[in-house]
Amino acid sequence: MTIRADNIRYSAPVLEKARNLLVAQLIEPDGTYPDIWWTWGSNPDRPYRIQYMRNENPELEFITCTCPYGLFAGAGDTRCYHSAAVLMLLEAEESVKRQKLSEVPQVKRTRKPRGAATS
Repeated sequence: MTIRADNIRYSAPVLEKARNLLVAQLIEPDGTYPDIWWTWGSNPDRPYRIQYMRNENPELEFITCTCPYGLFAGAGDTRCYHSAAVLMLLEAEESVKRQKLSEVPQVKRTRKPRGAATS
């Protein structure tokens, strides 16, 4: 999976609010669907749903949010801090995965495979 956050431009205040949302741990993954997250605005009875649509073609990936700023923006035009927080979270998770893969020790063969010619 490749996160395409570079295709979406967020203002500095939006990114700051997104960081605050992550620090406060107010983004929760959906228990059933891996592409959906939940957060709460000023009304705790109405959570906002953020959905990141992955696709093998990065040009077709987009994020949506049901907050007032994201609801009518249309797919791909959502620029609320909730969507920015989810993208930041996904980028951090992807970075951790890449780091873990780079730390996997390389296996060195100490003996020749069966049937290999000996000199």
